[in-house]
Amino acid sequence: MNLTQMITGFATPMIASKLAGALGLPEGVVRKIVSVGIPVVLAAIMKRGSAPGGTDALGGALSRMGDNPLDALGAALGGDASQVKTASSAGGDLLSSILGADSAGTLASKLGSYGGVDAKAAAPLLGTIGSMALGGLKKTADDQGLDAAGVMKLLESEKGDIAKAIPADFAKMLQGTDLVGANFLQSAASAPAAPKPAPPRPAPPPPAPRKGGMSRWIIGLIVLALLVWLVSKFLGGPPEEPAPVEPAATEEPAPATTTEAAPAEPAAEPAETTAAEVPAADAP
Repeated sequence: MNLTQMITGFATPMIASKLAGALGLPEGVVRKIVSVGIPVVLAAIMKRGSAPGGTDALGGALSRMGDNPLDALGAALGGDASQVKTASSAGGDLLSSILGADSAGTLASKLGSYGGVDAKAAAPLLGTIGSMALGGLKKTADDQGLDAAGVMKLLESEKGDIAKAIPADFAKMLQGTDLVGANFLQSAASAPAAPKPAPPRPAPPPPAPRKGGMSRWIIGLIVLALLVWLVSKFLGGPPEEPAPVEPAATEEPAPATTTEAAPAEPAAEPAETTAAEVPAADAP
C-alpha cells in the first residue's frame, strides 16, 4: 500500500476549492502546496519518530484523533469557512506536538515560499495537511492493528515512495533545515521527476443507436436470400434460355360491307283462265 498516494487522493479538487475559499488563497497555490506538503510531512514525522521520544509523540497525537478521522475531516472541510479553519487549527496543534513548534514554523515558511505566499498564509494550510497525514496514519493503524512503533516501521518501508513524491527543487529548499534528514534529501533530489499528468482524453463519441429487432430480422432475411441465390447460381449451371415467344398474329379487320336490300320480285301474274280449262257446268 502506498501511503502517500492514499492520503494525497483524499485531497480532492472539491476539498482544494473549499480550502482556497476558506483560507483566502488561490486554488492553484493550494493544490501545489498540498501535493508537496503531504509527502514532506510524512518524511518529517518519520525523521522525528527515529529520535528519542519521537515514537511516543506520534502515539500521543494518534490517540487524540477519533474514529474514522478522514471521514470526520472530510465533513469538516466540506462545511463553512469556520469549520475549515477549526480543522486546520486542530491539525496544526497535532503536528506541532510531534515536530515541535519551531520545526512546524520552518516547514510552513518553506511551503509558503514554494507556493508563492508568506508563512502566515501557509500555516493554516500546513495544519490541514497535518490533519490529512495523521488521519491517514490513524486509519492505517486501525485497519492493520498497529501501534505507534508499527506505524514507524510502515513509514520506513515506504521511504522510497515518499522520497519520490517530493520534487527535487523543494528538496533543495529543505537543505540545512534538518526537517527530514540529509540522507532523505539526497534520495529525494536524485529521484526522477514525477511524470506530468496526461492531457484529458476527448470524450468518446456517443454510441450509435442500436437497431431494432425487426430491422435485424429484415437484414438477415435479405442476406439469406442473397446466399441462396448465389448458391443456386453457381451450383445449378447456366440458366436455360427461355424460348422465343412469337408475336401473336393480328387479324386484319374485315372490310366493311354495306348490306343492300334485295329488290323485291314482281308479284306473280294471275294465271289466265281459258275456256277449255273451265269444266262445263252440268246441264240441268
